[in-house]
Amino acid sequence: MKKKFLYGLMACLSLAFYACGSDSDDKGATPGNSRSTTPPSYQKELKADCAKKFISNAGNVEFFGNGKYSMPAGMKDKSLSARQMRMSPAAPDTYATGTYDYADGVYSLDNGTTITVNGNSLLFDYGKDNVESYDVKAASQVISTAQTIGMCRTWNIKKTRISVDYDGTNVAHEFSGFNPNEIAQYAIGKGVQMEDDYANHKLQNVYFSPYGTYMLTYDDGTYEIGTWSINGNTVKYTWDSEEYGFEFENGDMYVEWEGQTMVLTYTAKFTSGSTTYNAKMTWWVAI
Repeated sequence: MKKKFLYGLMACLSLAFYACGSDSDDKGATPGNSRSTTPPSYQKELKADCAKKFISNAGNVEFFGNGKYSMPAGMKDKSLSARQMRMSPAAPDTYATGTYDYADGVYSLDNGTTITVNGNSLLFDYGKDNVESYDVKAASQVISTAQTIGMCRTWNIKKTRISVDYDGTNVAHEFSGFNPNEIAQYAIGKGVQMEDDYANHKLQNVYFSPYGTYMLTYDDGTYEIGTWSINGNTVKYTWDSEEYGFEFENGDMYVEWEGQTMVLTYTAKFTSGSTTYNAKMTWWVAI
């Protein structure tokens, strides 16, 4: 599954070819204020509707706490019974996503199905007295440090900076928000030869789930889901988890802070001929 996020990284890397043949001193904006590797003090944000449940031999259900969910498709629309789900666990590409409303312990899905948490069971009410019950086990949270407590919430993206360093030279530029098409058009305008098929959708927010889910939401209502873990200030993100069925690149991003703003930096390195290029894409995100 091709990702909008990947478009932005590809456009970022393509600037290396502009940098290689350019005499321009277009440095873009400077990196900004001094940064810290220690997050500011945040209250732990864990909403009542944020939950992840494992269903033996069937898959898992996660309510992200931001009005979105993921679960095996056959479980959402009851195209498979509870027994069939257990006999044939969900394939990686058969997970369904959508939106929900939550009140008084009941999740109301966008297709009319309601789900009630009843102790160690999930009760799926499909209407017309059609109810399925699944035994579940709660997932563990990844919140354990000040870093993760601060990160686990929804962040709005404010700006993007792309930068390429090679042979002692730097070419960089800043953009408002994150729109892969805008970045690609900038590169094309600088003479970079690249396909003009980048998704023209702006990233609205980034969400880190306390259960290890990483979500990007775009202005067209679509979103991309992966997983994340953290070691020190380095986040490892994974998009090809069998849990969600997406095939995508994995990588690392570095986390820093400018006051209340979180700064996420993705890095990539590649060599062309005898020249090594170090590319960065940095996001400034705020609550």
